[in-house]
Amino acid sequence: MWSDIESSQPVASLKANELGLYDMSGNLVEWVADWMGSYGSSDVTNPTGPASGTEHVLRGGDWTHASSFHEVTFRTSSYPNSRDFIYGFRLCLK
Repeated sequence: MWSDIESSQPVASLKANELGLYDMSGNLVEWVADWMGSYGSSDVTNPTGPASGTEHVLRGGDWTHASSFHEVTFRTSSYPNSRDFIYGFRLCLK
Protein backbone atom coordinates (compact mmCIF):
# COMPACT_ATOMS: atom_id res chain seq x y z
CA MET A 1 0.00 0.00 0.00
CA TRP A 2 2.64 2.56 1.02
CA SER A 3 5.63 1.02 -0.77
CA ASP A 4 5.25 3.18 -3.89
CA ILE A 5 4.27 6.44 -2.14
CA GLU A 6 6.82 9.25 -2.38
CA SER A 7 5.38 11.68 0.17
CA SER A 8 2.77 11.90 2.91
CA GLN A 9 -0.81 11.80 1.64
CA PRO A 10 -3.97 13.75 2.51
CA VAL A 11 -6.18 11.96 5.02
CA ALA A 12 -8.41 9.26 3.49
CA SER A 13 -6.76 9.42 0.05
CA LEU A 14 -6.04 5.67 0.22
CA LYS A 15 -8.28 2.76 1.17
CA ALA A 16 -9.52 2.32 4.75
CA ASN A 17 -8.31 -0.64 6.80
CA GLU A 18 -10.52 -3.62 7.73
CA LEU A 19 -12.07 -1.56 10.56
CA GLY A 20 -13.00 1.29 8.23
CA LEU A 21 -10.27 3.57 9.65
CA TYR A 22 -8.00 5.63 7.42
CA ASP A 23 -4.25 6.14 7.65
CA MET A 24 -3.67 4.25 10.89
CA SER A 25 -0.19 3.22 9.78
CA GLY A 26 2.20 4.07 7.00
CA ASN A 27 1.45 7.72 6.26
CA LEU A 28 3.03 9.52 9.24
CA VAL A 29 4.25 8.25 12.59
CA GLU A 30 1.82 9.48 15.20
CA TRP A 31 2.65 11.21 18.45
CA VAL A 32 0.75 9.59 21.29
CA ALA A 33 0.29 10.77 24.87
CA ASP A 34 2.28 7.88 26.36
CA TRP A 35 5.79 8.34 27.67
CA MET A 36 8.33 5.82 26.36
CA GLY A 37 9.19 3.06 28.81
CA SER A 38 9.05 -0.66 29.34
CA TYR A 39 5.73 -2.44 29.48
CA GLY A 40 4.98 -4.88 32.26
CA SER A 41 5.24 -8.61 31.61
CA SER A 42 1.50 -9.36 31.89
CA ASP A 43 -1.00 -9.03 29.03
CA VAL A 44 -2.67 -5.61 29.04
CA THR A 45 -5.12 -3.96 26.68
CA ASN A 46 -4.02 -0.44 25.71
CA PRO A 47 -0.90 -0.20 27.90
CA THR A 48 0.04 3.35 28.80
CA GLY A 49 3.61 2.99 29.97
CA PRO A 50 5.10 5.12 32.75
CA ALA A 51 3.38 8.19 34.25
CA SER A 52 6.26 10.48 33.22
CA GLY A 53 9.43 10.43 31.15
CA THR A 54 11.65 12.31 28.74
CA GLU A 55 10.45 10.97 25.37
CA HIS A 56 6.95 10.47 23.95
CA VAL A 57 5.97 7.40 21.97
CA LEU A 58 5.55 7.54 18.20
CA ARG A 59 3.50 4.77 16.55
CA GLY A 60 2.56 3.36 13.18
CA GLY A 61 5.53 3.88 10.85
CA ASP A 62 5.63 6.38 8.01
CA TRP A 63 5.98 6.49 4.23
CA THR A 64 9.80 6.76 4.39
CA HIS A 65 10.22 3.38 6.11
CA ALA A 66 9.78 -0.20 4.95
CA SER A 67 6.32 -1.73 5.36
CA SER A 68 7.59 -3.87 8.26
CA PHE A 69 7.48 -0.64 10.34
CA HIS A 70 3.85 0.08 9.36
CA GLU A 71 2.28 -1.95 12.14
CA VAL A 72 0.29 -0.24 14.89
CA THR A 73 2.39 -2.23 17.36
CA PHE A 74 5.60 -0.58 16.08
CA ARG A 75 6.76 2.13 18.43
CA THR A 76 9.69 4.44 18.70
CA SER A 77 10.10 7.71 20.59
CA SER A 78 11.28 11.28 20.39
CA TYR A 79 11.63 14.29 22.65
CA PRO A 80 8.45 16.40 23.03
CA ASN A 81 10.05 19.45 21.38
CA SER A 82 11.17 17.48 18.28
CA ARG A 83 9.81 18.23 14.82
CA ASP A 84 10.01 16.17 11.65
CA PHE A 85 8.13 16.00 8.35
CA ILE A 86 7.14 12.40 9.15
CA TYR A 87 5.50 13.24 12.53
CA GLY A 88 1.75 13.68 12.83
CA PHE A 89 -1.00 13.30 15.38
CA ARG A 90 -4.62 12.21 15.37
CA LEU A 91 -7.44 14.15 16.98
CA CYS A 92 -10.10 11.99 18.53
CA LEU A 93 -13.20 12.45 20.62
CA LYS A 94 -13.28 10.47 23.82
